[in-house]
Amino acid sequence: EERLKVGKKLHSLEMRFYGLDKATYARMKELEDGLRKATVYEENSSELSDWLKDKEEQLVVMVATPIRSQPLKTLAEEFKEFNQSVLFQEPVVTTMSTSETSLFQ
Repeated sequence: EERLKVGKKLHSLEMRFYGLDKATYARMKELEDGLRKATVYEENSSELSDWLKDKEEQLVVMVATPIRSQPLKTLAEEFKEFNQSVLFQEPVVTTMSTSETSLFQ
């Protein structure tokens, strides 16, 4: 009977231990994933902010250019190139947004 009690207690301790181990591992994986996402955000946010500031300033200058001073075709081509450079950064913004959203869930 004593052996049965010890066996049950040991089994209970093992179950608690493995439950703790599983919870710890899951939390570790969450934190590693969070670290990876935070790193993506930190590596890109400053560079993207600088890039956006530059593009916003360029846009102001482009919009302020009187249409009479240059042919509409040239102006349209400049805006097309400008738009392409903006779209080129979309994957970075999407990755950062996904990372940020995941971090706060």
